[in-house]
Amino acid sequence: MTTQDVSLHLNTVHILVHIASSSNSKCTRLVRQGAPHALLRSVAATSRVRPLLEELCLHQHLLLIKLASKEKKLALKARLCGVVTITLDLAKQCINNIDLSSPLLQVLKIYATNHSNSLSLVKNGVLNLLERYFSMYGKQNIAVFRYALELYTQVLAIRANAIKAAANGATRRMLDIFNYWTDLDKLHKFVHIRKSILNSIKHLVGSESGRKSLIKCDGIPILYATAKQSDEMKQEIQRNCSSHTSSDFKLRVTVNAQDIFKKTDGTNPNDILLLGKAIDNLALTCSQIIRKSMPK
Repeated sequence: MTTQDVSLHLNTVHILVHIASSSNSKCTRLVRQGAPHALLRSVAATSRVRPLLEELCLHQHLLLIKLASKEKKLALKARLCGVVTITLDLAKQCINNIDLSSPLLQVLKIYATNHSNSLSLVKNGVLNLLERYFSMYGKQNIAVFRYALELYTQVLAIRANAIKAAANGATRRMLDIFNYWTDLDKLHKFVHIRKSILNSIKHLVGSESGRKSLIKCDGIPILYATAKQSDEMKQEIQRNCSSHTSSDFKLRVTVNAQDIFKKTDGTNPNDILLLGKAIDNLALTCSQIIRKSMPK
């Protein structure tokens, strides 16, 4: 591929990204005109060029994310074009590239919605790759960590994958990550991340080895304490939302549920209610995991 070809491809993808982003109808029209299939073939061709054309690869996968909302069979088409393992290999190569890692992980999550793709990803080492992402990213780059976590949860939704991961000690590692984020999240800004971690653990305890591992590493007391604290905080939020107006309270993010609210001006009560709902979901997920872990 010559420099002129690369420039032409890059400009074309730039234009298509702009078109797909401009309106839903235009994005739908691109899908009907066969843009997803052509783009997948372009991704396959680009992956064979050395050195890797990172900017072109970045915009190709950004366009795939845009088209995925209108192309329900994108995961199937990616498998038929042989692009699933290509994207996984790119994620392995570009693990230190923050800008490229984000769209690659999002596209892999889309691919993982297909059962066969999900099994193929695990067979080709996606679980080990994601654990490397967990160790490299975190509070340093929350966006990449969240995308990796969402992909991990999506892959574990397949029971065979969850059993394999649990057999390799994933339950203990995810519980350690949950403890880390619980200690880190004193301001309750990352409830959604903690909820995603719990969803992964919920999939893992669906297997016998996962349940035994959770009990062995004292996971149930940790989850019970989290559920209890979340329930207390939810009740405090409900009391304050019912007894204050939108102009005289503000969420004060502290560990102690009794200190949640501080009177001040200009706070939207909807934000408080959304946080209360998120915390409620956190407690519910903890309870579900505990029930699944109980001997039958």
